[in-house]
Parts: sequence; structure tokens; C-alpha cells
Amino acid sequence: MNKPLTAILTVAAVLIGLIFYLVYVSAPTYDWTEHYYYKSDDPYGTLFIVELLKDLDEEKDLKLMTKSFESYIDSADARCDFNYVFIGDEYYLPKNDQQYLFRCIEKGATALVSANTFNAYDWDLFNCYLTQNLWDTIAVFNFLDEWQNSDSIYTIQYQYQNQVKNYPWRVFNINDTCDVYKDFEALGYELLCNEWNFIEIRLGNGKLLLHSTPIAFSNLQLKKRALKDYCEVVMSHFGSGDIYWDEYHKVSRSGIFDQQQLAGPLQYILSQTSLRWAWYLLITILLVYILFKSKREQRVIPVIETRKNTSLEFVKTIGKLYELENDHRKLVIRKMDLFLTFIRDRLNISTSQINDELIEKLSVKTGKKRSEVRTLFDLYFTILKSEKLNDRVILRFNRLLERFYKDLY
Repeated sequence: MNKPLTAILTVAAVLIGLIFYLVYVSAPTYDWTEHYYYKSDDPYGTLFIVELLKDLDEEKDLKLMTKSFESYIDSADARCDFNYVFIGDEYYLPKNDQQYLFRCIEKGATALVSANTFNAYDWDLFNCYLTQNLWDTIAVFNFLDEWQNSDSIYTIQYQYQNQVKNYPWRVFNINDTCDVYKDFEALGYELLCNEWNFIEIRLGNGKLLLHSTPIAFSNLQLKKRALKDYCEVVMSHFGSGDIYWDEYHKVSRSGIFDQQQLAGPLQYILSQTSLRWAWYLLITILLVYILFKSKREQRVIPVIETRKNTSLEFVKTIGKLYELENDHRKLVIRKMDLFLTFIRDRLNISTSQINDELIEKLSVKTGKKRSEVRTLFDLYFTILKSEKLNDRVILRFNRLLERFYKDLY
């Protein structure tokens, strides 16, 4: 197994083991920001309150709003019999949507808005100013006597990453609200600073419910039975119609509209723990693959075949041709010419004259005995001078010549 493949498999095995540990062994991680996303089970998501609203009344349907009001509600109806719910960090309501909502409320709709910041066109029409009157780890809520026994109090504790921390608890400015707007009713208050946190404003045949503490409706708080009871009391102010849950007008603390969380399949993948880590694993494997493949690969080295001795085969081929012509003398001469050429090219010995000097050099370079070398040339000259060729002499010459070729290769 080559080294790059081994490295890739090793990295992949480590990553798979890490993913398995993070998904199945380590404790689940949560997003602790106040995003109030309706599908999220994070501490400050709103999955639990959505499920509570679904179970509130079997005759009421819960409908999700991801577009503007006119896409769901006709304000021209004689009676707008529905309940509108917004729970988020910041309530962003443009002019057209605000006017549309107020027309529906005047015709009988009930709207519950709970936010840390009201960022709406002409929202100060009711002078509903939020002020920070308490910086503490807890807030204590209660309803007024006409709604619930004042002895029943509800304590909310702020936590971040499982640690108790101080939090800027907001309430409504009582004096300003009383001075400017008369047709309202206080429904609940914060006990430590004695300021209102839950009020009702009458608009025609409907009502606008304002709550200053959205984390009271978060998943973290609804795990407590007492806070679940608190939410049920708040929702007891609803009318008889269906419930519209508004995701469209949310703004998170990052300044991004929360409805963007609904867009695209990637958001769903990242919202699920197993799918999220599978996605991270896929991206990591692709990066590792690209990293190793981006390196320059060595060119494939061609296989060089071993050189073969074709001289002997060539001599045999020539011999067969001359044998067919039945001219043995010419065959011997041709073989000797090829042999002398071989001596010049391979042994670098001059063959201009066949004499004792040539025989001596050939014997030294080939390791052959001088007598054997001399015999080869003697047979050659004998064949040249003979008028009648002797087959035995020719065969002997041919054997000596072939032995020379074989020994030299």
C-alpha cells in the first residue's frame, strides 16, 4: 500500500472516530443565544411553547407565518377572529404590516407580542417604553389579583452555558404609559422592582398583549412546571380563533432576520446533530483528498525490456538464405564479414588485416585461447581456397563461430 493512500485512510479513521465520539459519547452541545427559533430545542428556542400552543385547544389550529400579513389574513373581513403570537429578541414591524395588524386587532383579533426591543414604525403610538430597571440573575413575576392569587409567584433564572449570570430584565414604564394611553390594563408585574411586565391595550374590538420578557417562554424556562403554568395563564387571554405564529418579523441579536433560518436544506442539515457532523466529515474528507491529489504525481516509468542478442539470429537467417541458394562459400564469406564487423563494433579491434596481431588482441579481449581463435580463421581461409567444399569443414567453422557469439553475450 503506497504512502499517500495510507495517510488518507489513517486520517479518515481518526475523523470517523472523532465524529462517533462527538455524536454518541460526548454531551450534546446547544446554542445559548436568544434566537427563539420555533423548531429549535436549544435553551432559548421556542419549540416547547409551540407544542404547548398546539395542545392548548383542539379547535384552534396553529399556523406558521413566514411571509407578510396579507399572505395569510384578509384585513377586509368584517371580523378578524384569530390570535397572533410573536416571541423574539427584537420585533421588527414595517409600516404596512403594522397598519395591517392594527386593522385586524380593531376588528376583533388578539395579538401577543413579547420582545426585548420593539422596533416598529410609530410603535410609540402607545408610549409603551421598555426600561431596564433590574440587573440580576433572577426575576420574579406575578399576576394581578384579579387574574391570579398574588401568593403565586414565578421565578425566572437566567443561565448561559449552564452558568447562572446577570441579565438586563426589562419592564414597562408605568408613568409614561398611564399618562399617554388610558384604555389599557396591567395584567402582571415584576416583583423585585415593582414594575409592569405584562399589559393589555384595547383597540376597537380586539386587544394587544405586550410582554417585556420573551425568555419566560423559552425552552429552558418551560422545563419547569411553574413556568409552564405561567405561560398557560398568559395564553388564557387569547380569543377563540386560530393561532398565527410569526417567524417573519424576527430579528436576532446578530441583526439578521430569523426567517432566513428557514431557507435552504443546508440549514436543516446543520440543525440536526447527526447530519451536521456527517456534513463536517464529508467536507473534511474532500479537503484531505484534494490536499493529497494536488501534489504532483511522478510520471509512470515505462518498462525497459532487456536487450536481446539478435546478431546470432541475424547470422542464422542469412545462413538459411544462402543455404537455399546452395552457395556455401558465399555464405561463409558473408558470416565472416558479419563477424569482423562485430569485432570492430563491440571489441574496438581493427580488422583491416587478419594476422597474428589480430588473433592476439581477440584472444585477450574475449578470453579465448589463441589456438581456438587461430583455428577459426584457418578454417575460414581453407574454405576460401578450396575448389570443392567439405561439409565437415563448413560445419566446424559454423560451430566455432556460434560459440564465439554465445560466449561474448
